[in-house]
Amino acid sequence: MTPVRKMGRLNGAVLLLLAVLAAGCGFQLRSWDLTATFERVHIAPDASVTIDAELRRALEQAGLVIVADQSAAGAVIRLSDQRELRRGVSTTRGARTAEYEVTLSLAFAAQDGEGKELVGERRISAERTFRLDQNNPAATREEQSLIALELRNELVQQIILTLSAISRAD
Repeated sequence: MTPVRKMGRLNGAVLLLLAVLAAGCGFQLRSWDLTATFERVHIAPDASVTIDAELRRALEQAGLVIVADQSAAGAVIRLSDQRELRRGVSTTRGARTAEYEVTLSLAFAAQDGEGKELVGERRISAERTFRLDQNNPAATREEQSLIALELRNELVQQIILTLSAISRAD
């Protein structure tokens, strides 16, 4: 058997061993079980909010039913005052912007079906810094759209983590 084939088999055996060890220690992918506390959720965004579709998708993936009628919900999530800020953080020798920092923030609160406050209004935010490529504006636009998606997903995850903490506390 050639040394290359021996290394390939050894690598395969090591990967198999790691998979068995990970399964044996109780490792599992992170998921959110919010259904124990909230079965039905109503999302109430104001006009400035654009992340409600991502939040809706994430809550449905967590097993919750999104309802249009607030009175039928076990929890009401209020989203408001979404803001995006973009500012230059460094410049080139020619006094052109070299890097931008993008910050996305919004306020959210949650109440139970009877109107009792679960989460008082709080502002959450996420930020990223990216390099501006003066020679490739198409790549810069693509990077900006990817960063915007990452920021939106990070805010959704912050909301879900908060709801998960409430669910575990109950």
